[in-house]
Amino acid sequence: MTQTIPTLNTERLILNSFIETDAVNVAKLAGDKRVVDMTASLPYPYEVPMAVSWIKGHQEQLEKDMNYVFAIRLKSTSELIGCINIGLNDRHDRGYVGYWVGHDFWNHGFCSEALREIIKFGFEEKKVNKIWAEHKTFNIGSGRVMEKAGMKHEGIMRNHYKQNDGNYLDMSVKSILKSEYN
Repeated sequence: MTQTIPTLNTERLILNSFIETDAVNVAKLAGDKRVVDMTASLPYPYEVPMAVSWIKGHQEQLEKDMNYVFAIRLKSTSELIGCINIGLNDRHDRGYVGYWVGHDFWNHGFCSEALREIIKFGFEEKKVNKIWAEHKTFNIGSGRVMEKAGMKHEGIMRNHYKQNDGNYLDMSVKSILKSEYN
């Protein structure tokens, strides 16, 4: 059975599939050094062909790894503003969440709103028991996003992320359990 990315709606956002024509905006938004510096997975520089390849790989990720990658769009204009994903681990009934939002869209509550919807999707549709995420310890904003969505601090993974310059960073882990969601 072929998996598909559902369309999820919040008060101000639409979460749905990326399409190939999003590649230019993905490269622009995710390639902003301010965004790259706050994430653990975005390359720099981020060029359009990389974004095209990334978008083309979403269906395979969904089929192979149960990784649901959603575009975050403004409901009012359909403008792409970011990305959020949940990768499911069926063996342990948990989901790992990652996200980024373009710099111009920071501090408007969009990430928290998207994360709350993905948490709902994980617990109600995918029946996971736990949803977790991590952020660079200095990225206080990302930690606040997780807390606003109901996630609690679990701990610090020391020297867990190696930067391109060879330095290691600590990562903060937060999660929410199904029992806490209900």
